[in-house]
Amino acid sequence: TRGESAASEKPDTAHGIYYLNNLFFDSGDGPPAIVDWQMSGPSNPLLDVAFFLSRSVTSGVRREMEREAVETYWEALRLAGVDGFGLETCWRHYRMSMLFSLLFMVNGAGALGSGDRLDRQGFEAILRRVTAAVDELDAAEFVPGRRRLLSVGSAISVLSRLAAGSTMGYGGGKRS
Repeated sequence: TRGESAASEKPDTAHGIYYLNNLFFDSGDGPPAIVDWQMSGPSNPLLDVAFFLSRSVTSGVRREMEREAVETYWEALRLAGVDGFGLETCWRHYRMSMLFSLLFMVNGAGALGSGDRLDRQGFEAILRRVTAAVDELDAAEFVPGRRRLLSVGSAISVLSRLAAGSTMGYGGGKRS
């Protein structure tokens, strides 16, 4: 399958949850400080690009800049001496990485408290962005036997019900 062929390609190192909440900027022109490294490791080289664009900017901004962002990333790899990783392969990795963003949202739904309206609104806004990216990029192509994972509306409905009914936090203990 397409997923198996991509999985057999040489992985790169990814931060894993690279988005604005994990970046700290100072007042100078230097690069941001990046925190929250517990999910870093060998992975799809476009994971961080997809995670950032699906969570940190609106869907409209993502649509406008994603092709150029992926091409810029690919060009940086090429200039650094990476060969055998063509632009179309890079684009495929980006599309496939959107599935991780969706999986991360499913995982996060279990940690959502039922009483915090602002947390729920933020979660739903990001979920809309992620499901829009998965749909628009046809990332479900990489799931064997599936064409469409979830519509935005059904994803919000299902994950909201899961979060509202959850009394368990991470690690299996009761949430206080």
